[in-house]
Amino acid sequence: MKSHESIRLNYREYEHWKYEKFVSFVDNLLLLRDRVDLHIFQLHFDSHHVVNCNDVRTWIGYAVKNNVKVLDVNMDRYDKTVLPRCIFTCRSLKELNLKMGKAPYKDYEHEGLVLPDIIRLPSLKNLTLCDVEYTSSLEQIIARSPGLEDLHLINCAQHLELVESKVLKRLTVDGFLGRDKGLTIAAPSLIHFKLALFGSDIKVMLEKELPTCSVFESPVTLAIGEWCLTYDLYVVLRFLQLSPRLEKLTLKHRKRNRRCRNRTNITGITFQCPLLETVIVQCSKDDGEIQKTVDALVATGISLEKIHVTFYEDIRKNLAERKRGRQEGKTGRSILEKKLKRRQDWVDDSHAISDNDNNGDEMEEACGYEYDPDDF
Repeated sequence: MKSHESIRLNYREYEHWKYEKFVSFVDNLLLLRDRVDLHIFQLHFDSHHVVNCNDVRTWIGYAVKNNVKVLDVNMDRYDKTVLPRCIFTCRSLKELNLKMGKAPYKDYEHEGLVLPDIIRLPSLKNLTLCDVEYTSSLEQIIARSPGLEDLHLINCAQHLELVESKVLKRLTVDGFLGRDKGLTIAAPSLIHFKLALFGSDIKVMLEKELPTCSVFESPVTLAIGEWCLTYDLYVVLRFLQLSPRLEKLTLKHRKRNRRCRNRTNITGITFQCPLLETVIVQCSKDDGEIQKTVDALVATGISLEKIHVTFYEDIRKNLAERKRGRQEGKTGRSILEKKLKRRQDWVDDSHAISDNDNNGDEMEEACGYEYDPDDF
């Protein structure tokens, strides 16, 4: 991919600048850029600074006008109600990632983003929404994105009631559902489903609804998490009963707290998942009840060899090591780039002097290497 087809802006890399300087830099970057279609536009602004909404609207508007295909916006402190409406009518957009944090002031913190009257995303295939709550339902975006295959909703399901799509293949629902509301999923092409809903009332709702659910014919991977699995295993087993083609199951276990109900009776529950190869159970190292979950899974017919227990502490450690490795790589490249720039500047200066036919002493002075402690 050519460099001018991609713009990635992360304010963390410019935190030593005043906000006004950063704005000027971005404005000049866009003004001087070649007029070609934009493949990726990434804007991450998880800073303590309060970003100006008009600047964000201008930059995203530029991306949309230049036929952006991948729009990745992560704003930690932003008024959710003033997202540019042009996002939702961008015909070229194939992937949209919106992550909105808590607004900087109470006056800014509205219940949710008000969707525009017109939504038309004919090319959208991947949609990720995080902390973007809608006062109206999400059905509008799903219905008006006929090619949507991947849908990830993180802390965005407060008003979600229906997910209906003939082409949707991957679905993640992570967060809270509204009270007294059910969730209907009508997606015959679904092959990956991740469900992590908080609150004991959610489990009660699922226990009531699952017995009447139709079979999930297509899913091959299923992730269920953030539950006290020892006391909510009934829901997991019901999902297994409804997923005959399942190949991989991931369970995220949360330790029991005072609000956990009594354990649900799972005696006599059986299921047929002949293709199931891997069951990953994630938990804390100090969780003494996880063995009960493993034993219960074995009792239902899952081979112990297929069950793998991993610990959150190790997962976080691995992620930290990867992040540190990437950071060290960036630091190393930065040092190398500075050295190469100094060397290039020296070469350019020496050529300029030689072209002017300076004497040998001047040439020797120009070619002399100046001691720089940063090189050692």
